[in-house]
Amino acid sequence: MRTHARLTAAAAVAATVTALAGLAQAAPASGATGSDHRSLVAAAIASAKSHVAATRFGTAQGLTAVGTIVDADGTSHVRLHRTYRGLEVVGGDLVVHQDRNDAWKGTSQTLDKDLTLSTTPLVAKPDSGTLVVDATGATPRLAWRTVTGGVQSDGTPSRLETYVDARTGALIRSEQQVETADGSGQSLYSGTVPLSLTLSGSTYQLKDPTRGNTYTTDMANATDGVLCQLFGSGCKTGTLFTSPDNSFGNGTTSSRESAAVDAQYGTNETWDFYKTTFGRNGIFG
Repeated sequence: MRTHARLTAAAAVAATVTALAGLAQAAPASGATGSDHRSLVAAAIASAKSHVAATRFGTAQGLTAVGTIVDADGTSHVRLHRTYRGLEVVGGDLVVHQDRNDAWKGTSQTLDKDLTLSTTPLVAKPDSGTLVVDATGATPRLAWRTVTGGVQSDGTPSRLETYVDARTGALIRSEQQVETADGSGQSLYSGTVPLSLTLSGSTYQLKDPTRGNTYTTDMANATDGVLCQLFGSGCKTGTLFTSPDNSFGNGTTSSRESAAVDAQYGTNETWDFYKTTFGRNGIFG
């Protein structure tokens, strides 16, 4: 696990971060792993394809699982990503609900009917454009999606998604994918603590845009070499902690997020100390 800071080095909490890295043991993030997970997914996809009136599934569509949640009573909820003739369907995801025996309990989704539209664009592909089906409105449309980066007026990173009708060239919409969100964490040593998170799409990242974009990653108990420890060179990157909601950790070592919360909170407190005491943005700011 490692905590990072843009333009800063949160050295004051480095020892804490290193110590925490070996404490937590991985826990199932979705409530099902291995063969159980594969069985849930297979059953959910089969159910979706056999209940076409409810799921709006058609022969030109494809389904891929992107998340599973299992309740205490065994009820499962499998989120499926939808494609149409190989194109991503934005706004076309669905959740299949099944009982503990994988029997159909219903679905949650927003499509009104099966997709039937041309996938041949009449507008030239823009730079870095991706062809998708935009199903967020009442009538699904073939669209070019472009993503532009930058910085917002408050210093928060920008990831602006723009959708243009690929048949007419009309602007459909622009959406900012990076937003600052209030959240909380259940830590190992400090109890429940407040966190400022980055909301990217529908995913919350353990990354604080209000404090130099400091973020915490899971190093999977790996150890950096001497060059990284002394000079910050050749360091491993780790995996950024993310969550479908704005809460991280459970206060125990059964969740690696709990240790990550301690690391991120320690960085936040260090940042605030240097800001309020010395007027500096981090140790070197």
